Amino acid sequence: MNNSRQNREDDALLSAYVDGELGPQEADAVEKRLAEDERARLLVEQLRRMKEITGAMRIKDPPREEWERFWQVHYNRVERSLGWLLFATGGLVVLAWAALSLINAIWNSTALPALVRWGSVAAVAGVVVLLVSVVRERWHVRRTTRYKDIAR
Repeated sequence: MNNSRQNREDDALLSAYVDGELGPQEADAVEKRLAEDERARLLVEQLRRMKEITGAMRIKDPPREEWERFWQVHYNRVERSLGWLLFATGGLVVLAWAALSLINAIWNSTALPALVRWGSVAAVAGVVVLLVSVVRERWHVRRTTRYKDIAR
């Protein structure tokens, strides 16, 4: 493993040499190494060819219609995200109020035995905890997934 790490560091140094990012002393050291090391010479040759090819590449501008479609999708995402956020916030407020009202009604009921009151409160609290847990997990997965923008 140490050898592969050394090779990666050497390859990075050779890449920096090809890109002209080394100081005079480092460049001299690399040139001495190139005189002695066939593998390093081959890698530098490959890196130079790759730099030449990629340097000649140009990114084609997308057609105007694509830009319009991109911005339309972007605006739709923002609007829908805001809509879902407002809906979820309002729904949580209403659910919290309903849960508290239910707990209050059950707790203050003299017709129910204490064990039923405690069990009802525990059940409502359990549903709230599960709901919050699921929403939090879905939110976390949505934010951290690396593949959310991949078209299938």
